[in-house]
Amino acid sequence: MMARTTRPGSGPFVKRSPTRMVRAPGNQRSMSAMRRSSSAPQPCTSPRATVATLPARNGVLRAPGLLPVLGVSMAAFCQGARSKSSPTGILTIHRMPIRLLPRQLVDQIAAGEVVERPASVVKELVENAIDAGATRIEVAVDGGGVDRIAVADDGGGIPPAELPLAIASHATSKIASADDLAAIGTMGFRGEALASIASVSRLSITSRVRWADAGACIDVDGGTAAEVRPAGCPPGTVVEVRQLFHNVPARRKFLRTASTELGRIEEVLESIALCRPDVAFRLTADGKPRIDLPATDEPRRRVLAVLGESIADGLLEVIADTVLEGGAPITLWGLVGRPALARGSGRALRFALNGRAVLDRTLSHAVKEAFRGLVDPGRTPLAFVAVEMDPSLVDVNVHPAKTEVRFRQPNFVHQVVMRAVR
Repeated sequence: MMARTTRPGSGPFVKRSPTRMVRAPGNQRSMSAMRRSSSAPQPCTSPRATVATLPARNGVLRAPGLLPVLGVSMAAFCQGARSKSSPTGILTIHRMPIRLLPRQLVDQIAAGEVVERPASVVKELVENAIDAGATRIEVAVDGGGVDRIAVADDGGGIPPAELPLAIASHATSKIASADDLAAIGTMGFRGEALASIASVSRLSITSRVRWADAGACIDVDGGTAAEVRPAGCPPGTVVEVRQLFHNVPARRKFLRTASTELGRIEEVLESIALCRPDVAFRLTADGKPRIDLPATDEPRRRVLAVLGESIADGLLEVIADTVLEGGAPITLWGLVGRPALARGSGRALRFALNGRAVLDRTLSHAVKEAFRGLVDPGRTPLAFVAVEMDPSLVDVNVHPAKTEVRFRQPNFVHQVVMRAVR
């Protein structure tokens, strides 16, 4: 016999018994009505779903072994039984068929990982400009980047014939084989950023290669591309993104105020600028200048321009040049603040790995360990540390935004950073 079990506030609920019968929640049929029910499941199909009706007796499913056959988990059955149990005692289970998703929907799903907010768009476009060999990058935003983002560079440009490929999913000039993934030396490599951005915005790319007399332009609206057309422009590329998430209103609801989104954009641009002092960066917001960092061959000057000249006397230079296990070289340079400059936010720590801005627990823990006993546990040391090492010894393909990495020899890297900072 199965005990009639109730949970306060929830009524009858599913309970497994030695006979593997499952109580049908909400089903209160009489015994005589149950005996009249057919004992065989009655499947039927529709273009959108597969439906199977299972008999129940005294509120108990008589064929629980059919659930795996129908591809229905016990949890799914219980949920369906609560909401779909029939007063006749027949439990109806709906199972949706497996189908391929449309290309545009795939891109929008990918955009959920790559394009979290306007700052994500700026990061991807600026990294593309760096990979194109740009020496000057100008970013203009309106409405916190939601209304408009424009990134202009003086890089190598894109030939007209390749513009449709530039907005295609998984099309890139940065890798060609699986071996290239083992030693990634570029900022981007997946070939999905522009396609993802284009699927949730109105995007246009205007580009001209240095040897061409004229450029070309392509427009994309919500993932639908127009024909490539001629355009007059200087050498380089301009990518303009308008009305971000205009076709995904649910995503817009999660964005913050324009000032908050602008702050995130500034933070992203400064982090990239710290890693690449050889590139000039400029940011304007609603027509007003916000960041202006000229190119320099002195990393210290770039760090002070970002962190502030007022703390120059409190920064100490750290340098390391050694080898990891196996003889692979690793070099380190950075500026670390004295304990008095410690901040209450974890954003006080910034790292560069082979010219890429990263957030890494190994590096963060190494710096904090070096300051153990000198800085209150609730505060974070102020530091910028740049590490250069063999790309084959670090995996950057572990995070959709490429901000996290995995070291082949994390313990050795930790020791190098901690000893240099100490």
